[in-house]
Amino acid sequence: MGEAAIEAACHHIDQWPPPLPGKLLSLPLIGTLLHARIPCRSDVPQRSIYSDNSVLESITALHTIYEYDIYQNLICAINHIQLLWELILLGEPLVVMGPSPAACSQIVHSLISLTWPLRYFNDYRPFFTIHDSEFKEYTSKSGPPPNVILGVTNPFFTKTLQHYPHILRVGDANTGNIADAGKTFRKAWDGRTLDTKPGLYSQYRSFLTRDKSLYKKLSKSSNQNPEVLNSILCRHFLEITQSFMIPLERYLSSLMPLKKHISPFKSVPQARPFDSEEFLKTLTDNGPSLTCGVQGDWAGLYRRFLTSANFEGWLRSRLNDVDRQLRTIHLDVLCSTEFSKDSLSSRHEVEIVDLVLKIRDRMVEMDPITQAEKRVQLQAQLSKVLTSVDDELKSLLLSNCGLRDTVDWLPANMFSQLLTIGSLVILTPLALANDVCTFPRDKGDENCNAGGGLKFYFDVNTGVCQPFRYTGCGGNENRFDNAAKCRAACMTGRATGTQPAKAPAIKKCPSGVRSAVDANQKQLDCSKCPANHTCEDGVCCPSKELVCSLDYDAGHYGNNLSHIPRYFYSTKYGNCMLFTYYGLFGNYNNFETYNECVKFCKS
Repeated sequence: MGEAAIEAACHHIDQWPPPLPGKLLSLPLIGTLLHARIPCRSDVPQRSIYSDNSVLESITALHTIYEYDIYQNLICAINHIQLLWELILLGEPLVVMGPSPAACSQIVHSLISLTWPLRYFNDYRPFFTIHDSEFKEYTSKSGPPPNVILGVTNPFFTKTLQHYPHILRVGDANTGNIADAGKTFRKAWDGRTLDTKPGLYSQYRSFLTRDKSLYKKLSKSSNQNPEVLNSILCRHFLEITQSFMIPLERYLSSLMPLKKHISPFKSVPQARPFDSEEFLKTLTDNGPSLTCGVQGDWAGLYRRFLTSANFEGWLRSRLNDVDRQLRTIHLDVLCSTEFSKDSLSSRHEVEIVDLVLKIRDRMVEMDPITQAEKRVQLQAQLSKVLTSVDDELKSLLLSNCGLRDTVDWLPANMFSQLLTIGSLVILTPLALANDVCTFPRDKGDENCNAGGGLKFYFDVNTGVCQPFRYTGCGGNENRFDNAAKCRAACMTGRATGTQPAKAPAIKKCPSGVRSAVDANQKQLDCSKCPANHTCEDGVCCPSKELVCSLDYDAGHYGNNLSHIPRYFYSTKYGNCMLFTYYGLFGNYNNFETYNECVKFCKS
């Protein structure tokens, strides 16, 4: 316990995979397996991430994001909830006057969530006071009120904010509690009315008709658990918001160029500008009335929405998504197009130069870890282009300093291809001699106390990046922090080399531990059992003391480059720990599951 337990936990956490939105992660932590999932923006609420019902029965799911109870928080204004949805959608100025900071905050947050998954892009203050820095700006009557939602409790605001076009008063001035705000006040109001009568003060006329089906559902389920009522309300506004956004998403998709029109010889294309009038014309055939039961002036609602900050924020965000998508598609086209002498012969030299510079620019901007595979593909494409053009054009291309810098870190076998183009200084034998990928594995100085760790080197014999233990001092430059960096620097593809794809079949001992093998990974028979081994079932089996005393060995990669989680027994911590196994070799202290490890070494 104590420091050792913290160190063991840190070791486990260090082995956790990187978090990815939408992916279910299995995270071991000192004998406990945690399942965690980071939600995606496209997730639908109340949707289970598990497909197996038996899994649901055996786990406790904890929500990592606080969800407001919309029904409980807005029940006081349930009669106005569809109108409030429109106000939030359009980003209208709104004041919520409540009896307490907590009540104001919960109501404001619940109002904001009505339009989910559409993000609210205006400012909102769940609890606004006279001490806020924007107090003068938000209470000024010299111009129209700003598009902001304010939650207030101070009676001072009943007069200061009475010029706001929409005010929801839910607090009872006499009792200080939440009061039914079911009434609507459309005539001019003053501070005295606001101070005494709960309700919605607004002259806004809804574009959509009141959805009676929602109130029928709530009425029929009035005796149900409040969670059921909240689920009905959330589902209703999720569906109506999605129905509202689908025509916008469909029209935005039509602005993107088709993949067949994207060429590696051209720049990354852009989507056509959003034309409001053109979009409004599409509503006749593709409007929300086709997927939503709510009727009304949808076109009028869209016309107002297109002038709001919510639309501007949504469009800006989606155009960024579209730009990333187009860049990804363009990158795929760059990586997949077949560049040969025949295909390039019909291209003008200017186009080829532009193509090479495009590939260079994409390689420079790519992340060497997360985009290592694509980067390797671009390296190969660059090599194909340079070896498919005439010597004069090659010399011209390699005279570019930026391209030379890119070529300087291309793999050794790509250098050998480029050596055929002529006597350029960059491609002399000295450059090959300095290629770090050809250096032998060097684990560093044995007497180093700097605290090294797991590193990777490129094995020229197998053509695969392999893990090794680095002491922390000395060594050579054929050493990379992770496999992705090693592959990006030294591999042009997933070369198989002479390394086997997976470990040879080795018979296991009755205890479940694998039996002894010789230097060639061949099974040892009982006549050749080494010390601390006994003959069992015709094979040499290691003793428990030997197995559990060994430090873990990550092994080597096979040519399929796969790795798997395994467990080893740590004498330092007295417990079984997780480590990454690369599929080949290693030692006996290697168990497929935590329970197998505990059963063998701790029983």
